[in-house]
Amino acid sequence: MCFEESIPFVARRGGGHSEWSTIGKEGVIIDLGRCKGVEVDGANRTAVLKGSILSKKVDVALADTGLFIALGNGNIVGAIPYFLNGGASITTSITGFGTDQILAARLITASGELIEVNQTHNADLLWALRGSGRFFGLVIELTAI
Repeated sequence: MCFEESIPFVARRGGGHSEWSTIGKEGVIIDLGRCKGVEVDGANRTAVLKGSILSKKVDVALADTGLFIALGNGNIVGAIPYFLNGGASITTSITGFGTDQILAARLITASGELIEVNQTHNADLLWALRGSGRFFGLVIELTAI
């Protein structure tokens, strides 16, 4: 709907530092505050981050399985935005940038289509997500190493 009507939209509640958006009264704010979670696959050493999950929650879930991943340097940093925007942290020299750890994603395009993004489906978009991901759709799940 937003795409067809040229209505600006933005997602919020993926962490961050503001309870409001500068999108303006003509825009739509998509609140992901109730859509969050993390699934850790210890055998494959991966984690699926969902919606507005915060870095602290991911860190705790990974620690319970003996895994570690680079995350933002604060408990209120959204895990998915951290990865999509580069992912630099105090552990970057050990783990690499967060964008380097993105394996797959599920996102909603501007036209409303839910798509899978990985090395075999929409592979070009996978590369685009690594560092510029917030510009290509609303990422609702992200799989990382």
